[in-house]
Amino acid sequence: MSRGLTGKYAIVGIGETAVGKLSGRTTLSLHQEAVARALADAGLGHVRMLLQVHDELVFELPEGDVAAAAPVIERVMAEAALPSVALDVPLGIEIGSGHSWGAAH
Repeated sequence: MSRGLTGKYAIVGIGETAVGKLSGRTTLSLHQEAVARALADAGLGHVRMLLQVHDELVFELPEGDVAAAAPVIERVMAEAALPSVALDVPLGIEIGSGHSWGAAH
């Protein structure tokens, strides 16, 4: 792999159904501030979001931090519509991890 990604994992958060509609909001909420702040508060400030592919977000982090980072990322994604929209039904979020984006599925 290039760029020294050996030993790093990708976490792909997949939101179902309405997430496609909220992807603009998700991007704004998660893009730098919300997810970076939540990860930093959890002692995971070194985890970084690499990109968004439609309704999926791809993060780079050491393999040993996947278990700690996944629930933080999941919580921020699930709350992406707030405070603008309070949803009656929670967003379905799926988290996958692997050494590549494809393996995380």
